[in-house]
Amino acid sequence: SFFQATLRAIGFDDAILLFQEDRFFLERLMDMLLERQERLIRAVCDRFAADITFVMITDEIAHDAGTLLDEALFHEIYFKRMQRLLSPAQAYDKPVALHVKGNIAGLLPMLHDIGFDIIHPVSPVVEDIYAWKKRWANKLVIAGNFPTSYLLSGSREDIQGRVKELCRSLAPGGGYVFSTAGALTEAIPPDQFITMVQALHDHGRYPLRKAER
Repeated sequence: SFFQATLRAIGFDDAILLFQEDRFFLERLMDMLLERQERLIRAVCDRFAADITFVMITDEIAHDAGTLLDEALFHEIYFKRMQRLLSPAQAYDKPVALHVKGNIAGLLPMLHDIGFDIIHPVSPVVEDIYAWKKRWANKLVIAGNFPTSYLLSGSREDIQGRVKELCRSLAPGGGYVFSTAGALTEAIPPDQFITMVQALHDHGRYPLRKAER
């Protein structure tokens, strides 16, 4: 995203301060990046739309305590620019996902209004995925919430139980995609990952078993 790229170009701490001191400079930089990114997405969609299932935007807009910027300021800076970035994918009726970390609960109404269809990967540490599913049913697809820590150090029973719980509670009615909440790294034992996948096959296939409802 133009937002994440701008923060990284300047340095996160410096960029956050500059939004108050030299907003014009940062917005000009964002617009330069946005113009290039928009052309890139349009070129990819124009050529490969028939083969694309959805488009994912990666951004850094929050930390565990909430939004990086004041929400009113963030809305002014972000809303119309992100709509512009999504427009090439939406022109081909492609769903758009936002890959984002941190506590974005307060931003969900804005992200929905911008046009995002999928939110990933919903951290179990800072987000109540069950409340999200209830509130945003038929409006947003929610992905994630399986703790990567279970794959690193959890027992077989821990992994199977957590997969079962997520599928049982979130799969009915659709709108949930099973996914880990963190990255899969070389530190994860392959057997742990296989246990998770097998549990997902057991509990996450439609039609759901009566016992899982």
